[in-house]
Amino acid sequence: MLFDALAQLQALNMEIANIGVDAENAFGARQLYESVGFEHRFTDIAYVKHL
Repeated sequence: MLFDALAQLQALNMEIANIGVDAENAFGARQLYESVGFEHRFTDIAYVKHL
């Protein structure tokens, strides 16, 4: 599915694909995306407060 999605974006003349990943994902999402050529650019920090 990932390769198909990237191919569809390329067919639409898109030049860049961005994806957000939980850096602490226990299932290796970051490694998966890096293995197909995505590059780590920056790390976001999100804060949440339960009310």
